[in-house]
Amino acid sequence: MLIDRNITFGDLEITVYDFEFEGDTLASHAHDNETTQITICVRGSVKVITPEWEKTLSEGNIIQFFPYQKHAITAITDNCRIVNVPIHYSNNKSD
Repeated sequence: MLIDRNITFGDLEITVYDFEFEGDTLASHAHDNETTQITICVRGSVKVITPEWEKTLSEGNIIQFFPYQKHAITAITDNCRIVNVPIHYSNNKSD
C-alpha cells in the first residue's frame, strides 16, 4: 500500500510517500511547466522509471525531475520512503 502525506513549512510544501511493500507504485505522472521535483530516497530502495531511462535509488540518493518529465516510482524493497520537494518557478518574480 502506498501512503502519502503533505507537510508544509512556510512556503515549502513537501510530500512524503511510504511504500509498505515491494512492488507498491507511485503511478506515472509529470509536473506542470513551473515545477521541478527533487526526490530523496530516505529509506529502502526504489526504481525510478521514465520513458527514456530507469534508475535505482537507495537510501540517501537524490534525483531531479524536470517539468513535463513523466516518471513512476516502484518500491523494490519493503518499507521504503521517499520525500518529494517541489521547486516552483515563475516568470512573474519581483525584485
